[in-house]
Amino acid sequence: MSQPSKACCTTAPTNTDKYEPKGTFSEVGGFKTYTIGNYKSKLAILSIYDIFGLTPPTLLGADYLSQLPPHPLILMPDLFKGEPMLLSNYPPNTPEKQALITKFFEGPANPANTVEAVKAYLRAAQERYPEITDWIIAGFCWGGKIAALLSKGQPPQGVVGSVQIHPAFLDASDAAEIKIPHLLLASKDEDSNVVQEYEQAFQKYAKVDEKVAKSEVHTYADMHHGWMGARAKLDEIEYKEKFNQGYKQVAEWVNKHYTSTIPMPA
Repeated sequence: MSQPSKACCTTAPTNTDKYEPKGTFSEVGGFKTYTIGNYKSKLAILSIYDIFGLTPPTLLGADYLSQLPPHPLILMPDLFKGEPMLLSNYPPNTPEKQALITKFFEGPANPANTVEAVKAYLRAAQERYPEITDWIIAGFCWGGKIAALLSKGQPPQGVVGSVQIHPAFLDASDAAEIKIPHLLLASKDEDSNVVQEYEQAFQKYAKVDEKVAKSEVHTYADMHHGWMGARAKLDEIEYKEKFNQGYKQVAEWVNKHYTSTIPMPA
């Protein structure tokens, strides 16, 4: 597996508790789940947070996304079960912190194990919400890798698209195997060569696969890794605007390809 970007391993998250989320929490498939949005929708976004868990910026992003057309239902499971990476461990500027992070990626955040957990969670969510026919998996930083892995080959039943947002383990070899519509939003801190390889792979396979033809790659050249997740700088106007812009772009991409399946809320 590819290594996380340098920015992912050095950039401190935003330590804020200023946001009161608008959604609700319930248990789905054994995981505490944050849910927000249109319960009449036939499309849901399964949101996979970054390693810092259910942080205020990530919950704010889910709430904002739910308000935008096509108004999907959004589910964000607490995959770390209340034990995410502590904000205080970033940046990992001591050997002790570095050891903790390595252990975390080998344990609770192990991508292969998480993929299997998400598959099981998705099955439980589909039982809970049988009216939903289409699922999109959207992942932030570490979660972006999980979204990519779940998009390769034969995705889980019902998954019709996926999104990577400033991914931490961006790997060009994944792109060649992604066979569903995929949106990649990169920051200035992701490897530009790998981002370009993603775009080239999508362009190549778009000629023979109409699903891949819906894939898009965009780079926010003035934004840091994590600008839409726990590392969002919401107290600064420029960064808040780009935070909103990123979520709008996700909504517009989803709306363009899947709006016909989603009844608007009354």
